[in-house]
Amino acid sequence: MRLVVFMGSGADVRIPPVCDPRSGRVRSEWLVREADPAGARALDLALQLKKDQGDGLVTVVHLGHPEADHWLRRTLAQGADRAVRVWGDETVGV
Repeated sequence: MRLVVFMGSGADVRIPPVCDPRSGRVRSEWLVREADPAGARALDLALQLKKDQGDGLVTVVHLGHPEADHWLRRTLAQGADRAVRVWGDETVGV
């Protein structure tokens, strides 16, 4: 059985955002990012299915900047077999 989990990232809502003192706007580069909860839960379910079936391959895919590599390494540590990050000039702003 082959399972693919798509992981995303978002702002950590437990940490209040910091506003730019000049404009009063929240700057996206100042946000603390985390793996999205739905993707983390999907990974948990995929790993459980792999364990229950006795065989399988879990691949985690993330569309994002190289700064997110630590999330992919974490999924490998949790038991995923492969981790793929998709990033390029054409994906900026997606």
